[in-house]
Amino acid sequence: MSAIDEIRPGRCPLGLRAPAGFPGVLPAECGRLEAGAPLSFTGHAVLLLHLCGGRASALLGEESLRLEPGCFLVARDASALRLLPEGEADCAYLLLKNARELAALLARDGALLRPHAGCRAAGLLWNFCRRAQTGGFQNPFAASEAAYRILMELCAAAPRADACSELVRGAIDLIRSELAFLAGVDELAEKLGVSKPHLIRTFTAEVGESPGKFLQRERIDAAKLLLLNREYPVETVANMTGYAGANYFCKVFRRLTGESPGEYRARASAPLPGRDLPRLDAFEGVYYV
Repeated sequence: MSAIDEIRPGRCPLGLRAPAGFPGVLPAECGRLEAGAPLSFTGHAVLLLHLCGGRASALLGEESLRLEPGCFLVARDASALRLLPEGEADCAYLLLKNARELAALLARDGALLRPHAGCRAAGLLWNFCRRAQTGGFQNPFAASEAAYRILMELCAAAPRADACSELVRGAIDLIRSELAFLAGVDELAEKLGVSKPHLIRTFTAEVGESPGKFLQRERIDAAKLLLLNREYPVETVANMTGYAGANYFCKVFRRLTGESPGEYRARASAPLPGRDLPRLDAFEGVYYV
């Protein structure tokens, strides 16, 4: 039995009362939801949601988001979110009061977070839900401390260019600006004027994943943008995201997403958030110059 299977499906209000002047985040509700129908939340607390299995779309205000297994969603107002499972979706969630500033920090680059493989936030969230279901939180201080651990783990796991060394910032900038033309980590190291082992060691230590994996993920993210917002053939999408041909691109895409580019495009009913469209326009501008 996995850790998530130890959590009973259902919502678990915590009913904690904070003393006057309580300075910390206050967990209000948590739980595990297995759903095949739309889900919504009441109240204006911050929502932290982890998609454990299945796939889902989400409407957050005017944004349309697409969730895949392993990602986190941060909503500064839970009542603004509507989760739309695609088939059956399994998720764990936590509602937090007094957490707007931390939520703004986490969602600075967007409401969806994809922490690296070594991030412990999912396990900490599952442990929180399991502990709450067994009456393990007797006071707001213990619950607040446990919630902070989840939030800090996510903050540490999300790569922030402004928190990285000059070398890693340069690597991230090059990957994102020359995505369509960058041959790989060897060329990246050459452009940065450092050895490949030094780049891999430094990048992995600061970002939490190797530059090769980061490059691959950025390429797939760019491909998703193109698939959902443009009508380019798959071969063109492959070329625009740095793949030598459609066959290899489709193989990598399926390995990382669980479906082919064509299946992903056919399943998608809504484009990616409007905030990504300037990025898409800039990306196309670089490719077609």
